[in-house]
Amino acid sequence: MFEHPEISRALRTGHPHKSKAVKCADCEQDFYGDETMYISDGEIVCGNCMKDRLLDAHGIADLAAAFDIAGTTVEAYLEEREESN
Repeated sequence: MFEHPEISRALRTGHPHKSKAVKCADCEQDFYGDETMYISDGEIVCGNCMKDRLLDAHGIADLAAAFDIAGTTVEAYLEEREESN
């Protein structure tokens, strides 16, 4: 059975019309239409790769501090709980 190329493309890509794809510089994922992408150091990257780049560049402690999330040790946490009881 013959299928129309535009219908085949829509079923394959999830987009009803041919649009240019943009690829993630790190994982080569294709972006279409209104999908979110990030530009980092002049390169287009997906959300997962952007997260990896942020962690590589700044580390988890710096990112947690930026969001006012405190890091602690298990010892300090347990001591604090004991003192509050």
